[in-house]
Amino acid sequence: MTVVGWQDVTVPAGKFRALKIEAQGTIHRYDLGPRTYPTTVGVWYAPEVNRHVKIHSWFPDRQSGEELVAYKLNK
Repeated sequence: MTVVGWQDVTVPAGKFRALKIEAQGTIHRYDLGPRTYPTTVGVWYAPEVNRHVKIHSWFPDRQSGEELVAYKLNK
């Protein structure tokens, strides 16, 4: 994993100053027969909400991801 640096990121839950962390690796799938894919995963962690607000994965044939849509901090 590599720390890329701080970035402003906008997701449905709002705008955050987030630390981007990136990882490169390999995924092994057995449900479609033995296949191996290279992948890159980006994670944007926002200390303000103490979790990732965005995660994105890149594969040779597709992309996937999720974004924070709402949150509520306990006081």
